[in-house]
Amino acid sequence: MTKKSEWKKFIVSLIVIALVLAFVLVFYSGIDIIPDNSQPTMTEENIRLELSNEGVLSVSETHNLKFSNRGREWYNYYKVIDTSGYDTYLPTSSLSMRVDGEDYPVVEGLRLDYMNESEYSKYYGNSYITKLSSSKYEIGVIMPKFTKGERSIEFNYTLAPIVTSYSDV
Repeated sequence: MTKKSEWKKFIVSLIVIALVLAFVLVFYSGIDIIPDNSQPTMTEENIRLELSNEGVLSVSETHNLKFSNRGREWYNYYKVIDTSGYDTYLPTSSLSMRVDGEDYPVVEGLRLDYMNESEYSKYYGNSYITKLSSSKYEIGVIMPKFTKGERSIEFNYTLAPIVTSYSDV
């Protein structure tokens, strides 16, 4: 064997070792080479809370979101409110939602998971509330379809009564 062929084998071996090390580092260190675009990225969240003398909690949440191209179009964004452990409810009359400053009227009882595209497309530009159980509510917005972009979504709601008595300290 010549020195030249030994040298080539050595270089190929180094390259293979470097590739194996790179593979191990990437896949076992938690580094995201391929980002998960199945969920929007929240770039900013603002929450305002106000508790009245009657024990009613008014909540205003603004979610600034970045939606990435995930291979299918976006149309829905929602959150679940869990009131377990509280003797409270979420009055529909207190609910309002906006997307990029535009009011989205509230429709009660929609279950998007049971609808096909032709059914839910009738609700573009609306928001909704669905009671999932005795203590869980889903509130969300149904936007016209888009592939990527940024949206500002505002949820306004009250929980009544969240506080039933104040202790005298």
